[in-house]
Amino acid sequence: MPESTQIHSNPGYYNPGTLQCSSVGNYTTCNRVGEVNIPGSVTSSDANQGLRDRFIQRCLAAKGYDIVQRPICRTRQESAAYQAVRNNQPPAEQIACVPNDPI
Repeated sequence: MPESTQIHSNPGYYNPGTLQCSSVGNYTTCNRVGEVNIPGSVTSSDANQGLRDRFIQRCLAAKGYDIVQRPICRTRQESAAYQAVRNNQPPAEQIACVPNDPI
């Protein structure tokens, strides 16, 4: 399933506010009050991502597999417990977490 990249732009917002000046003798002081500057932004997204995810899920399910999400192990002991059984994959409900290390 190819990517279908969509570009989204937001022009941002600028309001210069008001300039307030006061004079005392020969001195004038001015301050800008209420100025708002929100810069514009450009983002992109893949319109086919959801479709691709569903396609992969169906393909795996047709072969008897499923995608299971587990939290990342927080301790070395938890990581070691996973590493000990990784080669003989236990049922998904017996996997408490997965290490954050690349395999």
